[in-house]
Amino acid sequence: MNNKMAKVTRFTYIQVVTSNWFCIITILGILGTMLATQYDKIFKWLSGGDKVAENASATVSSASMDMNFLIPFLIVLVLFVLILIYGSNIANSVVEEKSARIIETLLCYVKPIELLTGKILGYVVGIITQLAIWIGYYLLLAHLIDMPGKNFDILSVVNVQTLILMVGSVVLGFIMYAFAFAALASFTDNAQDSTQLMMPVGVVIMGVYFVSLAVLNGTKGIFITILSYAPFCLPIMSFATNDLQHLTWQRLLLNLSVQVIEVLAIIVVCSKVYRKGVASYGIRKPRIKMGK
Repeated sequence: MNNKMAKVTRFTYIQVVTSNWFCIITILGILGTMLATQYDKIFKWLSGGDKVAENASATVSSASMDMNFLIPFLIVLVLFVLILIYGSNIANSVVEEKSARIIETLLCYVKPIELLTGKILGYVVGIITQLAIWIGYYLLLAHLIDMPGKNFDILSVVNVQTLILMVGSVVLGFIMYAFAFAALASFTDNAQDSTQLMMPVGVVIMGVYFVSLAVLNGTKGIFITILSYAPFCLPIMSFATNDLQHLTWQRLLLNLSVQVIEVLAIIVVCSKVYRKGVASYGIRKPRIKMGK
């Protein structure tokens, strides 16, 4: 990473961690962790009695608390939310830079690919910071407060391979969608037109999310297997199609290797689209010229 890209990354990271969305998502994650791990005590406090609390606790624990379903579902949900919100923020920042003609000044000092890569890396570091806060908060709760049985004893279910897959898929999946958001947004200079251009990416995210939920509920088949390795699908669906509790190193390396190849291909294509888009004004249909 050169000095110019590092400055863009640092500036973007500061913007991300000081944004309202970062604070809101972080707080929601902390509250969700507290509710999920301490539901018995919360219900007891709300009900004001032991008998009602015991019934509520038994009802919750007898529901869908199987970690084999819960952990993949939570990871898919978190990845979906992070991609949708922060991907849209990247697209909006590209549109704002073009509409205010800031991009013309920026391109005098930094190359388009350096600007885009630095911006996305800043968001990636911000997302990793957010994940670290959530994981640290859970570990603190697990150390200081008793968990309600083994239902939320995540450390006993999640192995090293699952943690690597989680971090790798979150990072690679976000990079994949972020480049797509930025490439499409570069061809418009106002918010109204950007919504129209970015709609295909939003439809893909929603489709992959609902297909992942269907897989978690038992849907299988050759179509699901093929779709799970398709670009834009693999980072999210990898948690639904793999047995996280018995994930092998071979399966993990195959999954991440395919993701890396897909990400590199998408970066090459989207970088060419972005470089052409930031230099044009008015909504246009993106064109890709693979030659120089």
